[in-house]
Amino acid sequence: MRKVCAVVLLLALYVTLSAWAVAAREIKGPLMIIRESTFDFTEVKEGEILEHTFKVLNEGGQSLEIEKIRTDCGCTKASYDRVIPPGSEGKIVLKVNTEGFKGNISEGAKVYTNDPQNKVVRINVTAFIAVPISVSPASVYFGGPVGSTIERVVTIQAQNPQPLFLKPVDFTLFDKVDYSIETLEKDRCFRIIFKNKSVTEEGYRGFLKLQTNCPDKPVITIPIVQVAAKIRAGG
Repeated sequence: MRKVCAVVLLLALYVTLSAWAVAAREIKGPLMIIRESTFDFTEVKEGEILEHTFKVLNEGGQSLEIEKIRTDCGCTKASYDRVIPPGSEGKIVLKVNTEGFKGNISEGAKVYTNDPQNKVVRINVTAFIAVPISVSPASVYFGGPVGSTIERVVTIQAQNPQPLFLKPVDFTLFDKVDYSIETLEKDRCFRIIFKNKSVTEEGYRGFLKLQTNCPDKPVITIPIVQVAAKIRAGG
């Protein structure tokens, strides 16, 4: 019985030492650890810049190199420590511009490293963007055959109890687009009707800028785009 117990103990010791040896071999290179890969800002106001620092640990035996970081869109910027020595801690900072966003968002980046076990790792920030004024759609797009006229509608609605007032302050496409503002619900909801004078071959870009009485969103800018067109109406 004692011999059996001794054999079992030796086998257990052998397995444990083998596992330690494998682990030791595995961490001879860099080993990246990001304990928190997602951070939730809960509710924020539209237009806020969300900034979060992700801690990056190198628990390996060689320097960890962050080769590059690719963000999801232009609204997200990343800065980071490019080299993290063994046993040290570095950081990745993500900044997200929430201008133009509403509701639930998830923005992030892919982190590329020289860690063979973590060649590509994703990090994210999430939030609910509370907007004082909703604009739907956020921009106006004209497309179609040359010479055609198109109508687009943008709805602007107050999301807070306070009355909403709009005042046009700048419009850059008087020669190409007409617009009018209609009240759907007094001091609450408005409809802006855009109508192009004619789709052109060269295309154009511009905007309508509206001043509001809302301190959290004093200005609304609606981009207007017409892409270059080649096919003529009726052609």
